[in-house]
Amino acid sequence: MRHIEKSSTRVKGLDLLKLISAFLVVVIHCQPEIYEKEFLIAFCRIAVPIFFIINGFFWEHSNNASFKNGLLRIKKLAMLTAFVIVIYSIYDTIIHILDCCFITEATALAEWKYQYTPIRVVTFILFNDSGAAYQCWYMLALIYTYAIVIFFDKKGKLTALYRYAPFLSIIQYFMNIVVECLLPKYNHGLLYRNWLFMALPLFCIGASIGKAYQENKQRLYEKRKMFILCSFLILPLYTMEVLTIKYVFQTYFELYLSTIALALLLFLAGLTNELHSRLADFLSRCGQMYSASIYCSHVLVGSVISLMINVLAPNYFKSYCMFKPIIVFFSSLLIAILYKRLRKYILAKRIYLSHEN
Repeated sequence: MRHIEKSSTRVKGLDLLKLISAFLVVVIHCQPEIYEKEFLIAFCRIAVPIFFIINGFFWEHSNNASFKNGLLRIKKLAMLTAFVIVIYSIYDTIIHILDCCFITEATALAEWKYQYTPIRVVTFILFNDSGAAYQCWYMLALIYTYAIVIFFDKKGKLTALYRYAPFLSIIQYFMNIVVECLLPKYNHGLLYRNWLFMALPLFCIGASIGKAYQENKQRLYEKRKMFILCSFLILPLYTMEVLTIKYVFQTYFELYLSTIALALLLFLAGLTNELHSRLADFLSRCGQMYSASIYCSHVLVGSVISLMINVLAPNYFKSYCMFKPIIVFFSSLLIAILYKRLRKYILAKRIYLSHEN
């Protein structure tokens, strides 16, 4: 396992892309009540692949790919994941107790109890299905991926992993088609939201780019306009693929081949295009500092806002549902900013008091 001195590696274009991707994740989980919303959601699915590719890129490019740094990342991510799952589980328990007391809906209670069955424990371990905090599958998959990359690096097989792991996403796509043909009622989301078919292959794509970035930086920058152009040109193909799957199987997949292609093109566009305006710089700074907080908190924030509006202003609930992703996104961003400011203030206060003593 190599050890390299850490360098400053912030890429503003990728930070901006992280903020945009965070918004797309909010749209997926807080879907607006519009006609054919599933079609819109199919395009928003590029968000998570982009996050995995960015993580893989910085694993190599930021010179953090050492055994010690890898274990530190796993430890920090595991602590954050455990904290978020506990908070969501407590909140989910309270909501279901209230439902049972005031609504007495047996179906909701049965679904809630299912989160704590042995089957759910198995799917949690194998497929990163995290129950109440369902968005945490991403963090669990990333922990598994870090561990696998560290293992292969220690065995001297990391290059082979980077070369062959991306094919797992293609395998998953055709497995989805086979499963949809044979078992149309099967929850094929388990084939998508996990470390094996999603996190690992896309992480390896990003890591391969990060590994070769310095040597090919100038060549990539010369093609930056082409990456933007191709991102637009692939949209008709993406649309055709989504509509074909919808027509043939009467459903929407959670991952298309075009999803991976578009995510990769947008990543390359963000990597190679510099930001010069103050607004873009501000948004990229928000992406750098708050995208992870938005990802962790938006489901809880959206649930609380929906509950408050439903109780306090039920007449406005339908209007709220149309703009729900925007309201939840900016609310989550505001909470993240206030939390960071409060934490910074408390830390400064402690340092001041320690100097006083």
